[in-house]
Amino acid sequence: RSDVFVPIDTEAVSAEDQAKAQAWAAQYGFDAIFSTDGDGDRPLLSDEDGNWLRGDIVGLLTAKHLGIQALAVPVSCNSAIEQSQLFRHIERTRIGSPYVIEAFAHLAARFDTVAGFEANGGFLLASSLKNTHGELTELPTRDALLPALAVLAASKGRGVAALLHDLP
Repeated sequence: RSDVFVPIDTEAVSAEDQAKAQAWAAQYGFDAIFSTDGDGDRPLLSDEDGNWLRGDIVGLLTAKHLGIQALAVPVSCNSAIEQSQLFRHIERTRIGSPYVIEAFAHLAARFDTVAGFEANGGFLLASSLKNTHGELTELPTRDALLPALAVLAASKGRGVAALLHDLP
């Protein structure tokens, strides 16, 4: 706990902060550790062992859990997105959320469920999603909460680390 702001780069977590998370996980038996950047649009999520997940892997797991058909992601994102063969179409864009959002229009014309994310884990939902529990309306701006909730829901009964073993 701190009374002052502690900056952590969600794309480059220091070795010291990795060690802290691993110690917390061991000491307290967490299922995961979750935080965000200062404005809440980039998730920082660990598995049950305190190992921080890369943001683009969090995005991949989120899109898988939500049943997304088409993705727009920057060229800087992990190639496991294509190698997973989980999506009908993946559009690679220039780096930056405006380019991801720009790709949504033509993807939405061809696919029912469209989303995107960046290497930092900020998730953008371009389509509203419906299931028996209700509707999740589109949110085409970076979000950190949806990815955290989706990964935790997907890990129920298995653990977050097990989700990573399913990826190439």
